[in-house]
Amino acid sequence: MIDMRTQPFSNKGFSFIEVMIALAIMAALVAIALPTYINYLSATKKTSAKSNCSEAQRFVSSELAKRAASLAGVTTDAIADLNGGGKRSPYAGNDNIPAFGDTLDKGVVRLSKTNLQALSVGDNVTIECEWSGDDVADSIYYLTVE
Repeated sequence: MIDMRTQPFSNKGFSFIEVMIALAIMAALVAIALPTYINYLSATKKTSAKSNCSEAQRFVSSELAKRAASLAGVTTDAIADLNGGGKRSPYAGNDNIPAFGDTLDKGVVRLSKTNLQALSVGDNVTIECEWSGDDVADSIYYLTVE
């Protein structure tokens, strides 16, 4: 039989102080990394919203150019065409807010007219883009039917 009193004390595992030091180091790393990550996510959403704005401007310009040649094939619902594939606002999370619509919310591109086929020469289409969250358009495009 082994007498435990004669065996040297075996120190297996971590002491409480070692665990606390490791947790303090991890907390410091998280405190440094988290603001950077949040800023990165914010910049990514803003870039996505700006990209949606450019996409709307290019799409409407293209549709108006097609319209100048012929009404055939010109969209009657620009919002539905732009939101194809389930496109959502980068700020909406899992909400069902489209990236393109008729209201001006953060991340949404608002189109003043959606039936581009029904426009007459001289009509204007306004494209407003909002990504700062102040409900004021950050970028506005005015396109005229020729």
